[in-house]
Amino acid sequence: MNKEDKVYVPKNVKKQLEFFRGFGVKELIITLIVGVLSIIPTILLYKYGHQAFALTLFLVVVATTIMLVIKDDNNVSFLQQLKLVCKSIFMQKNFKYGKRSKR
Repeated sequence: MNKEDKVYVPKNVKKQLEFFRGFGVKELIITLIVGVLSIIPTILLYKYGHQAFALTLFLVVVATTIMLVIKDDNNVSFLQQLKLVCKSIFMQKNFKYGKRSKR
């Protein structure tokens, strides 16, 4: 392999726009959807006199969503890791075995 055949790829080059490390446009869209969906129970709780609980619930749901979808240095989020673990647990296992001959 010649020196001319090697390609230099800089480290930490991102394919998409990121607002901060591990949180890009896709994660923002997921967070906004969850935020909009959590506004409905928040408004109902706020309307019936549980203002502090409603605000706390909204903030906890949004913060938890951000923590679940933010990606680490390996470009995998906690939610993706959880899906991979569940997939490997519930996947059918095939163990190939055979009778070993005695020597």
